[in-house]
Amino acid sequence: RDQQITTQKGVVMGRLHSTTRAGEVQVMKFCFQKLGFNIIGEVPAPGCLEGGDFFPVSQELCMIGVGLRTNMD
Repeated sequence: RDQQITTQKGVVMGRLHSTTRAGEVQVMKFCFQKLGFNIIGEVPAPGCLEGGDFFPVSQELCMIGVGLRTNMD
């Protein structure tokens, strides 16, 4: 769950702030591509996004927390 967020339109690959976990995003991207999931985007540097900071509220509203793991970039 930390490596990506899932929206109605598809998966957005995150970018983990922790350098020791950075490779996890590429592993999950590979798996999702093999499964045929729709990857609609990726967070580029210097942006950081971890899935645990993403909160789907309804079909029309999602929220993203900003802090140590996810930044405004």
